[in-house]
Amino acid sequence: MGDMPIRGQWQLRIYLRDGRVKISCHHGKLSPAALGKDVTIDLCLEVLCDGLLKEIATKARHEAAPDINPKSSKPYTGYSVSPDLDKIAQEQPWFASLAKERQTYRLTASVRRLDPFAKDVDSAACRRALLVVSSDSDLSPAGKDACLVFPRGASDGYRLWTTATFLQAASAYFQSMFASGCVEAVPARAKRPRLEALPPLVNPQELDRAGRDWDDSDDETDETDDSSASANPAHAIDDGQHDRGHCQITVRESAFTTYRAVLLYLKTGYIAFAPLRSSSRALHPKNGPHPRGDFLTNYTTKYPTLPAPASPKSVYRLADLLELADLRKIALAATISRLSPASIAYELFAPVSIAYEELRTALIEYAVKNLDAVQGTSSWKVQQEKAARGEIDGSSLVLTELLAAVVQARKAS
Repeated sequence: MGDMPIRGQWQLRIYLRDGRVKISCHHGKLSPAALGKDVTIDLCLEVLCDGLLKEIATKARHEAAPDINPKSSKPYTGYSVSPDLDKIAQEQPWFASLAKERQTYRLTASVRRLDPFAKDVDSAACRRALLVVSSDSDLSPAGKDACLVFPRGASDGYRLWTTATFLQAASAYFQSMFASGCVEAVPARAKRPRLEALPPLVNPQELDRAGRDWDDSDDETDETDDSSASANPAHAIDDGQHDRGHCQITVRESAFTTYRAVLLYLKTGYIAFAPLRSSSRALHPKNGPHPRGDFLTNYTTKYPTLPAPASPKSVYRLADLLELADLRKIALAATISRLSPASIAYELFAPVSIAYEELRTALIEYAVKNLDAVQGTSSWKVQQEKAARGEIDGSSLVLTELLAAVVQARKAS
């Protein structure tokens, strides 16, 4: 199976031993935990019957991948399922009739590395986050004197509510902003009827000028997440709280989703990261399931009151802007943990990589460490050809530093 966006030389193997069939998803020799220290592996074997796929065997494991085989003291080289076909035929009459025909099977193997940064719902940080969003919503102006306005995507923009005191205590960036007077003061307004819809907080001309500095995947989340819609003034109902004066900060350099996740992290220590958009691009350029979209849908369904998971790259940029060194390190580690040989080419030549040396250095280190696998992917060949044609701004910087890192690694080996 060529061009797999995951480490290993993957093969599908079928054995017949002592009358039993063994179907294996074989990755070859890998060092212990090369695919992750906390991984869930799910195998599902299906057979085609009357035009439909029917499940006949499943297997699930939760372990380091690969784990150590206690018999050989060496890492396992794959994952397998051994269905008892005779037993299945006894239990499922429809399966017995297939014995006279050529059978078609499908083995699906899912290898999912659990996110060490997206805390489990039972963790203390997540419990604090759930309590905070239920008792002090950042979508409500009640008790707040600062509003972050995001004139991106929505017809009326999005907004988050907080306090000036919290912003200044959390970040030196906001300390400087308030000290310099670069914050718009919105005076108190006359009372409106209680159920009257709020007017836009950003005028249409300003929305037209609100360009996007980055091709940010969290902008896509803003457009699909239900909580973003709740933050749109067009969908808000006035409870009288807006009549009080407040300060207003217009945000253009980051998405609503990114800021909301970071503000909750500053309050509770909890943050959830989404898969990189390049993971979907590498696996399925045009059609098929998309890891990022599926992850976001499942997460927001399970935790509807929490902010949607943010892109680790977007969080990295915002943490750098807000001078949050600890969060920047966490976001950098989360970005690297989500890379694959098939996705690294997209990340290396992305504008964020060109702009941030620390991130680019870490991406190059990953590429050098997995150079053979990276060079064998179609995504690397495509990006390399684009760079050669001058279609990627800053690509010469990446290629120069990558070459220097490769030479240095070979000298050291």
